[in-house]
Amino acid sequence: MSFGIILPFLKPIRHLLEAETVSEIMVNPDSTVWIEENGHIQALPGIRFDDGALLAGLEVIANRFGKKLDADSPIMNLRLPDGSRMAALIPPVVNPRPMMTIRKFTSREFTVDDLIARKMLSQQQCQRWLVERSHIVEQRFSLGFQAVPETQGAAL
Repeated sequence: MSFGIILPFLKPIRHLLEAETVSEIMVNPDSTVWIEENGHIQALPGIRFDDGALLAGLEVIANRFGKKLDADSPIMNLRLPDGSRMAALIPPVVNPRPMMTIRKFTSREFTVDDLIARKMLSQQQCQRWLVERSHIVEQRFSLGFQAVPETQGAAL
């Protein structure tokens, strides 16, 4: 993941940003840090930002992405270079300190069995997709289509 642009400003959670198993990092206005790791949400009581450090870091990050984050524009949503999402709220919208979440995209590739187990795809949808995929592959070889992967994704 490419968090290099924000890492210097979020040092207390650097190891969480770099951890492949952490999918979400949440910093609450009471300075508590929570993460979602392997599908479970947990508090991390040993992690804290120094007073003012998170606010200053968020303002610099906003500036780097061409956004404004101040009392007049206290809400920031942005997409990081790797596609992950970052959201932040600062006073006066939240008190006493800023709130931030980073929703990371995991690098894990899910199998069809993973999708079925998580009820994201039914067995019937999978079977239909496999039938359609084989038909598309046949068309690709007979007609020379180059956009087969996009078509296969649309079949889901």
